[in-house]
Amino acid sequence: MAALRQAEARIDVEGTAAIPELARLLMKIADRYVQGRLGALLDKEELKGLKPVRDWEALRIAAFAVLTAGSAVTVSQTGLPEETRVYAIGACAILASLLVYGRRRVRRGLALLTQIRG
Repeated sequence: MAALRQAEARIDVEGTAAIPELARLLMKIADRYVQGRLGALLDKEELKGLKPVRDWEALRIAAFAVLTAGSAVTVSQTGLPEETRVYAIGACAILASLLVYGRRRVRRGLALLTQIRG
């Protein structure tokens, strides 16, 4: 992930001249993935000097679930009519998605809601 981020960041500096390098990395990763070489998607030379990127997705999902469930319990304890509770809980879930994932990735949280809802 760090190698891809570095190659992607070069596009901001070098413009379209950096795109072939990014495409080469993506093609290499795709080719090795198809071959089943999941532990060696890139060569060691390409990873030299890069720090591993942390994956915060599990923590985000947990925070999103806790916030959504907590808001559902809170809304159900209020004196709102049954018909408006559903909308209030939905609005709280959208706000939880916005808080956890930010403005740019809010759709990721909303995708989780559609998976849960079925």
